[in-house]
Amino acid sequence: MTKIVISSNDKLTYPVVCDSHANINNCLDIWIKFINHFKVEEIELMHKLEGKDISKFTLDEMEEYYRIRKQKEIASLFIKYKNRTCTKEEHDEVLDYMNMSLSTFIANRLTNEELNEVSKRIDMLNDNNSLEEYISTYDKKYDSLNVVEAYTLFRAKEKVYNQKQAELNEQIRIETSLRNQHLLKSLARDFGIK
Repeated sequence: MTKIVISSNDKLTYPVVCDSHANINNCLDIWIKFINHFKVEEIELMHKLEGKDISKFTLDEMEEYYRIRKQKEIASLFIKYKNRTCTKEEHDEVLDYMNMSLSTFIANRLTNEELNEVSKRIDMLNDNNSLEEYISTYDKKYDSLNVVEAYTLFRAKEKVYNQKQAELNEQIRIETSLRNQHLLKSLARDFGIK
């Protein structure tokens, strides 16, 4: 009996995990932008804890400090991931991190004020033409956008995508209904009472 040996290639693939079909094209850039964004409270906490003896941290301070520090480490790994220079362990760590919902992650990285600002901007861009114009204008300069602009772009793409999907579903429903009616008429004509 012959064994089949599949050569193992040590080259890593660099997939990107994204739960937003509308934003799949720049998903990695979105992860990088928002993982590098820290809320004012987080920055203030890090400055406050910077000079404090670690044995004096409260449990809440320790947990928050660890979470922020971990986010900073992962942020640097995302850059290595984008440049495809990760070790196997770093690669796996980034992939594990990306297994959470991107949409939820982004929303959690913003303050309530920032989320409200994004909602107001999306409400002002209420028709498809305005949304598509916003998308074409800001998509080209994604790297220079602040987080509010970037999240507005994210939501605008999702809104346009969802509207187009709804239109497509309606078109499919109408065509299916017409085909069914045509089929019933054909069946009645071919097999009906003569």
